[in-house]
Amino acid sequence: MTNGHAPVTKQDVDEAVSGLRNELLAAMKASESKLLQALYGYAESNRLRLSQQEAEMASLMARLGVLEDRLLMLEKRLNLVEPTQ
Repeated sequence: MTNGHAPVTKQDVDEAVSGLRNELLAAMKASESKLLQALYGYAESNRLRLSQQEAEMASLMARLGVLEDRLLMLEKRLNLVEPTQ
């Protein structure tokens, strides 16, 4: 199919289909790469946020533990805690 007026041969069709197939595969691979990059970015931001929340929770639990200890000390001073048997 050199001049545009000759009949199309099976080889011409096969070449055209092969070219379209290659273009389609390249486009699919590019789309896949972009989707994976976006997903990895989303996963990384979620991981960082979760790590921050875990650290904050640990800090709050430590502070709560200190408050509970102090409350127990006050209860002991005021004899509000009954001795255990």
